[in-house]
Amino acid sequence: MDNKANSICRIPYFKIIDRGQYGDIVVEESTSVMYWRAASSNALTLLVNDEGKPMLWKETVKVTKSLQEAKAEKAINTGAFVTFGAYPQTHLGTDKTPIEWLILDVQKDKALVISKYALDWKPFDTKKGRYWETCTLRTWLNDNFISEAFSVQERQDILDTWISDSTGWKSIRDRLFILSEEEVEQYFGAQPSKGGNMKLRVEPTEYTIARGAYLSDNKQIKGKPTTFWWLRSSGRFKNMSIEVDYNGEYATPLDGEEPEAVRPAFWIALNPAPLNRYLRRMTVSLKNT
Repeated sequence: MDNKANSICRIPYFKIIDRGQYGDIVVEESTSVMYWRAASSNALTLLVNDEGKPMLWKETVKVTKSLQEAKAEKAINTGAFVTFGAYPQTHLGTDKTPIEWLILDVQKDKALVISKYALDWKPFDTKKGRYWETCTLRTWLNDNFISEAFSVQERQDILDTWISDSTGWKSIRDRLFILSEEEVEQYFGAQPSKGGNMKLRVEPTEYTIARGAYLSDNKQIKGKPTTFWWLRSSGRFKNMSIEVDYNGEYATPLDGEEPEAVRPAFWIALNPAPLNRYLRRMTVSLKNT
């Protein structure tokens, strides 16, 4: 198989037994089923429909473009989705599934993205703090998650960016972060304590559910349960941080030691990474000497 691009492929005449969120999935022999394969891996992920049944080849599947494909087609637009990096998303956590990102903002040579799904279940700060600058979630995102989810080459395109801290009074530099109260107002049109906002509801991955995510029975996205997720803004009281709830309503203060879902966000370079540009200039200079 071609290893240069993300692809959908089929395997005919093959019997598969897969255990997932919906129980055992059995595909009988002589059935042609569909798989997703990321360019960075030879691993295959069985594609299932909304009922948890294997996707047959005759069914039409809309595949999210990779970031590179979207850039090549000049399809980097606010509100679009792209894939970039990979992270466990099945209940066993043994997979590396391409991460889907929602584009929130596009500015010349960079774009702000946030994960489409809640990717993990983490406390805001295990040290009982409520400030983004010193919290353990910030450390985890910029040390652990970034290394696991992105290749060395992909990390070169994640920009080091000035963002406001939890109080909004000063700026700090981060590559990965979670949105602030002001940013959800800006990019999702949310208002505190004004009722739910459908745009802020988020579906957790099977991996996040397996990690302990709280699920809503009556607030859903296309039949799938929603969950809580963190913002980096501080609550009014000690040890309190702000979350978005099942219904897409925020400004609900929560003890930062309690785990909630995480939706990473970052600014990504739309042009070659600065290091790559430097190396190319250096190569040209060497050729001219």
